[in-house]
Amino acid sequence: MLQWIREQPHFATLPVVIYTSSEDPREQEKAMQLGANDYIVKPSLIGQIATVVQKVKQHWLHHS
Repeated sequence: MLQWIREQPHFATLPVVIYTSSEDPREQEKAMQLGANDYIVKPSLIGQIATVVQKVKQHWLHHS
């Protein structure tokens, strides 16, 4: 899907953040090579999700 998104001219500037349970560095590297802007591993504890969401919000919604 990421490859398809990056092939679409009208999505050229769309930020893409991969949110996954995989900690495999090869998958992260591949995602970045395909044009992902960020790669976030889902926390294993439900209580940590709020922290991840806050970081994403600060970086991607308030980033100039």
